[in-house]
Amino acid sequence: MRVFILCVLSQHKVINMSTSQQKLSHAVVIGGSMAGLLAARALADYAARVTIIERDTQLGEAQPRKGVPQGHHIHALLKSGEQILNTFFPGFTAALIANGARQIDFAQDAVWFHHGGWKLRYTSGLHLVGQSRPLLESTVTQFLHKYPNITWKTGWAAQEPLTNPQNTRVTGVRIQHDDGTSEDMHAALVVDASGRGSKTPRWLESMGYAAPQETTVKIDLAYASRVYEIPADFHHRWVSLLVNAKAPDHLRGGYIFTNENNRWMVTLAGYSGTSMPDDDASFLEFARSLQVPDVYEAIKNAKPLTDIKVFRYPNEQRRHYEGLNRFPDGLIVIGDAFCSFDPVFGQGMTSSANQARILHKLLARMSPMELGFSQRFHKQVAGFLFVPWMMATSEDFRFPKTQGKMPFYYPIMHAYTAQIFKLSMTDPQVHLAFARVMNLIAPPTLLFSPLIVLKVIRSLLTRRETFAPTIEPRTLSVV
Repeated sequence: MRVFILCVLSQHKVINMSTSQQKLSHAVVIGGSMAGLLAARALADYAARVTIIERDTQLGEAQPRKGVPQGHHIHALLKSGEQILNTFFPGFTAALIANGARQIDFAQDAVWFHHGGWKLRYTSGLHLVGQSRPLLESTVTQFLHKYPNITWKTGWAAQEPLTNPQNTRVTGVRIQHDDGTSEDMHAALVVDASGRGSKTPRWLESMGYAAPQETTVKIDLAYASRVYEIPADFHHRWVSLLVNAKAPDHLRGGYIFTNENNRWMVTLAGYSGTSMPDDDASFLEFARSLQVPDVYEAIKNAKPLTDIKVFRYPNEQRRHYEGLNRFPDGLIVIGDAFCSFDPVFGQGMTSSANQARILHKLLARMSPMELGFSQRFHKQVAGFLFVPWMMATSEDFRFPKTQGKMPFYYPIMHAYTAQIFKLSMTDPQVHLAFARVMNLIAPPTLLFSPLIVLKVIRSLLTRRETFAPTIEPRTLSVV
């Protein structure tokens, strides 16, 4: 009898393993922005066919498009996101650089005024790639075109889910073309990567499920951007310039990134309902009003190449799909449709990359046809989201007009991280630790290592001012 039971269990294990490794017949991804593109890449290894449904018809070009209005503004790909992209697409960084992107040392080439002082400049060995959002998406698309099992349906939008009679499994999605034509697309897995305007909460209610609870943090952020030609007489030793807003009184920030074609992307940002500039004079005046004059001095005589584009971001939003006790199989949510961050922190695209990696790893162990796949995926994504959500919202709650339910421990974090920020103006070890956490390649616990805690205590006891007085680089190396 014991031998018989072991044989049955062994056969059951083999069946589960073969099921998880068997290719899906078809997977549909709703949305062709970064979250959707990377979800398609994750699925390509496990599905015979992957179809990306995208409302826009202009895809694959290194130009802003209607469906991604924030493409007119500065975007950052954090180191964690770059590493994942190189795993999904070997040689990705080299391809970006070949397409015009600029590789920089995070501490040497980027000058950053943050929490009242300039960050320390030194050779950190932490290299990032600077490029526009359209160039990043177009490069990802170039790599995806190498996968014969990935196809696009452009000019189409998802309308409603297809389900089994019991509404326990999503079996596809009904889509509609711009001309009004409808079509049913059947799939073993539907991935909602449609962004903040996701229809999944309404779909769930129409199927007899509860919609997820939502956490929102109202920040009333707006930003205005335009591209400049770099002046011929520009000789400053930086590639990127960042001047952050500082709570509670300084609501404005400004950023200059050197993107492809050796041009500056300049973004001015304001919190708590700050009015944004919409003409040449007000754009320069806004830059002049920042805590330090460096952004204004850089662009005052530069030639603008584009009109000013304004984007408004009222609130951060997190939908708690991980908290639902019931959820239909055959459907998962990813990217901004799950969680949307304050864009100033540059976490969005890297978060999407990490979620795609979670999907890829889960697909290696479990088939979407198995019960509970969707809920397991959502719980794993929620586990990842905790850190970037905490990093962004804790800083936003420093502004008095930010609205939302602030966790009780944020004031304690504010006190500790204020010391980290000050120390990172003079101490390369603290700066590099902070940079690694910020780039999501190290856990926040790194900032609580004994050495750094000792430095914080010493700083509190001595109460020395730690502001770095200049943006000129110092000759230090911490690699």
